[in-house]
Amino acid sequence: MSDTLRGHCAIASAKIALVDEALMTRAALSPERAEEMGKVTELRSGDPRLTKLAAVLDGASATLSDAPSIDARLVIRLACQDGKERVIAGSMSGDTGMFVTVGGKAYKLPTTFRKDVEALVG
Repeated sequence: MSDTLRGHCAIASAKIALVDEALMTRAALSPERAEEMGKVTELRSGDPRLTKLAAVLDGASATLSDAPSIDARLVIRLACQDGKERVIAGSMSGDTGMFVTVGGKAYKLPTTFRKDVEALVG
């Protein structure tokens, strides 16, 4: 896997779901449940925000981590041009940053990652 969050995925389209971090739930949210509960933005082929999303994913300073289970409050579902799908699910970790899982691996990111994604979808 490449050392970026998007890996080798040439992004054809993307779906981004954002759930309010303050929303209280009884159980941790799965990526699928977060997509049902959150504000969803779809970026289709030709949308200039896809290039910006690739830059955000490639520019994120992610470090491998032993993250706790993820309570998905941010989900980025990438449809790659080769037909594969890549799901990035994450949640904030207090003031210290954000944890995301990608392909079964956990990463720690700076707190600015969610803000960068929020700015992208408006």
